[in-house]
Amino acid sequence: MIIKRPTITTRGVRSKLREPNNRNDDLFINYCISKGVLDPRYKMAAPTGVNRIIGKEPTAKFGTKTYGSSTFKKLKYKEFLGQELLQQVVVENKYNPANMDDITSGTKLNKGIRIGPFVANLESQMGQSTLNDIKSLEERKKIARHYYMQSLLMTGFVNNEDRFGKYNLVITEGLYLPETTETLTPNDIKDLATKGRAVVYEVIDSAGQMAPEMTFDVAHYWKDNFLFDNLILSYDTVDPNKPFNAQIVVTMPEVDLYYKGSFSRKVSTEFNFKMLIDDGLAEAYVASV
Repeated sequence: MIIKRPTITTRGVRSKLREPNNRNDDLFINYCISKGVLDPRYKMAAPTGVNRIIGKEPTAKFGTKTYGSSTFKKLKYKEFLGQELLQQVVVENKYNPANMDDITSGTKLNKGIRIGPFVANLESQMGQSTLNDIKSLEERKKIARHYYMQSLLMTGFVNNEDRFGKYNLVITEGLYLPETTETLTPNDIKDLATKGRAVVYEVIDSAGQMAPEMTFDVAHYWKDNFLFDNLILSYDTVDPNKPFNAQIVVTMPEVDLYYKGSFSRKVSTEFNFKMLIDDGLAEAYVASV
């Protein structure tokens, strides 16, 4: 892979390393190490240790939401443990991309949530894809449908103020445009990101620092309360200036015009982009050198 931009950051390297083909590109790896934006420790096979571990099974519940002034609660979905959920999600008309004449960075996906951060995220500020790269309105609407599903998770975080009120949720990787010389693995994270079906989040504390303990708590909360295809608690030692980093990767299934999709709700934990725990979430850590 040839990086055509004059500079690449650690955040950009982390994004690229989610693609298996890039992890096997020795020229790319050595270039990033030589530039000081990739720590050779990223090849560590395991973290120093693990604190908490939880399994994949969610607590059985009914999800409901009240719309407008009505006291009638509409069923959003019911969980069936051990089964893939083929569900149709209820969408408020004012947030439904199908009802919109255009999709821009200012398009509202939910209360207080616009599409902008998904398509002009911290990664895109380094020259990656923005909504301007998507010329077809129908394609923009399709991407917006998947980001609407992500907005439900974000809304849950914002509304859970007692638990998460002192923290911020940041989108670090959203819409992705590969390098012209970059080959993406079909249906892997970066390929899904080109379709709006994969988003990477970081939980930040009041001092602007990554909050690993709360990252685990947010992943746990989303696992038990929301629909998704895959949720990955991702730890890495990519950054030369930090002992480790923690993020949450959430992918969505293909969602049709009626917001029907097969939601596997699979959860896992990875360390340096390799499986650490399948079917569970682990709070991993790496001790400072």
